Amino acid sequence: MRIERFDAASDLAAVSALYDVYRAALSVLVAPDRRRAGTGTALLRHAAAHARALGRTALTCETLAGTPGDRFALASGAAVQLTEARRTLDVSAIPPGYLGELHASVKAAAAGYAVLDWSGPAPEACLGGVARLNQVMGDAPHGAEEEVLRWDAARVREVDQLHLVMGLRHYSVAAREEATGELAGLTELAVDPADPKWGHQEMTAVARAHRGHRLGLLLKVAMLELLAEREPQIQRILTYNGESNNHMIAVNEALGYQVSGRLRSWLLPVAAVP
Repeated sequence: MRIERFDAASDLAAVSALYDVYRAALSVLVAPDRRRAGTGTALLRHAAAHARALGRTALTCETLAGTPGDRFALASGAAVQLTEARRTLDVSAIPPGYLGELHASVKAAAAGYAVLDWSGPAPEACLGGVARLNQVMGDAPHGAEEEVLRWDAARVREVDQLHLVMGLRHYSVAAREEATGELAGLTELAVDPADPKWGHQEMTAVARAHRGHRLGLLLKVAMLELLAEREPQIQRILTYNGESNNHMIAVNEALGYQVSGRLRSWLLPVAAVP
C-alpha cells in the first residue's frame, strides 16, 4: 500500500498551532467495503509517523459510541479520556413564540447586559474578550490527559482563518456588561455550506464573575433567533455536553435538545503505534 502526502507546510504549521504542544488530532476514515483489510491500521501508522516528525507524543480522536470507529480505537490501544452526550435540536419542533418566552424569562436576571453578534472573524474590539472567554472553556469537563489551551488574540485570529479556509459560515453571539463594556459570555455556531440543513454548535462560555445571570440561556436563545434570520434552512443543530456539565445540559434541555448518541474522546501514545 502506498500513501501519498498532500499538504503545504504553511497550512500544516497553522493548523498544528491550534492544538496543545504534545497532541495531534487524528481522523481515520475507511470506506465500508474496504474495511477489515488493514487500511485503517496503515493510515494510523502513517499518521503516527507524521506526528513524531512534528514532535507530538500522543494522538487524539473522537468516535460515536457503538460505531466501527469506536471499535477501531479500542482495538488500536487507545484509552477513553472523556464521554459526552450528543444532543440534537429539531428546529422545526420549537413551538411558535417559545423563544420569545424564554427571552422574556431571563430578562430580569440578565439586566445590565447587552447582546451583540457578528458573522465571520471577531471584530478587533472584541478580540481580547473572545480570547478570555475561550480560556474559560478550561473549566468545562475534559480528559484527564488533555492540556488546557492558552488563548490570546493571535490564536483567535488563527481559528478565524481556519474557519475561512474550511469554507464555514461562522456566527458568534456575545453578552457584554453595559457598565464595564466587558464581554461576559459567548456562544459560537458553524454552518457547512456542503450540508446547510445542519448547524454545528461550538463553544458556549460565561466568565466566572458573570455567572448566575442566566447568560448561557440568553446567548443560545439569541443565537437561534439570529439563525432564523440568517440561516432559515437549518433543520437541526448538533451539540455535545460532558455528562457532568449539568448547567449547560439544563440550558440545552430547556431549548428542546434531545440525546442522540454518545461521543468518546480517545488518546493513544504515539510510541504505542508500531
